[in-house]
Amino acid sequence: MFITNKEEENIPSSPSSPSSDHHQKKCIPDGFQDRSLPHFHKKAKEPPAKGFVRNSFHSGLRATEFLFHAISGREGLVDTAVKTAETGYMQRLLMKALEDLYTRYDDSVRNSVGGVVQFTYGDDRLDPTYLEGDGEPVEFAQTWRHSKIVQTVANRLAEPRFAKACTTQFTDSVLNFITNSVAKPAATYRASYGMYPAMEIDGDWDEETDLSAGVTDASEKIVANKTQVTLKQIDTFLDYCWVKYVKAKLEPGTAVGAVGAQSIGEPGTQMTLKTFHFAGVASSRKEKFS
Repeated sequence: MFITNKEEENIPSSPSSPSSDHHQKKCIPDGFQDRSLPHFHKKAKEPPAKGFVRNSFHSGLRATEFLFHAISGREGLVDTAVKTAETGYMQRLLMKALEDLYTRYDDSVRNSVGGVVQFTYGDDRLDPTYLEGDGEPVEFAQTWRHSKIVQTVANRLAEPRFAKACTTQFTDSVLNFITNSVAKPAATYRASYGMYPAMEIDGDWDEETDLSAGVTDASEKIVANKTQVTLKQIDTFLDYCWVKYVKAKLEPGTAVGAVGAQSIGEPGTQMTLKTFHFAGVASSRKEKFS
């Protein structure tokens, strides 16, 4: 009867001792008249009186062992039945309190009577479902690998499409990534071959200035191969960044209050249900709600 429904693990657990049962991460507490069960003397502290189960399912449990084993099982049922209702009610309270919060065209979060709850939604106006990596609208390293791009881009970031759609913080992060991950490594390669690093443009340079410092064509090709930077790649990379940022911006009229209430309630219910799997285990982590 044990080798059904993938329950082969019951075979070794059946002849072995269930060991000690616990209630709320503690030994079985004393109940009526200073003892855990009427079967024991008052103030009894020996292991069998505090939840230790010596016999196995194969040899058969004693009456007290059966009761102790049932106590920890009942704990899981109570968590599933009662606390699911408690967390469900908590989610309903949050929903009723936040259901009228939504975003306006000025990027603020307001209630039904126009009261301002937040001047800028999330401080960045971005939808969390579109964020990548560490809560950023663009995972720059991954986007760069996919589109194969690089180099200095301050003039591109100053274009109207970036200035109008993106925040200064975002454009600065794009420029910092390109400078640190692309321009500086390229400058290091150039310097190692005796060429100008060309990190900053000198006022005396023009289109005909030779920045290779007279190195051989072979060395120049090696540096070009290692840096792999073209203007088209830069434009493609910036297009990706712009599209991802604009796509991540939260649309006006979004019911952010209801979404927030659900985002708190659903994990809360899941944390409660996890206690069912750890019933009777002293080392289990028990989630609590206030």
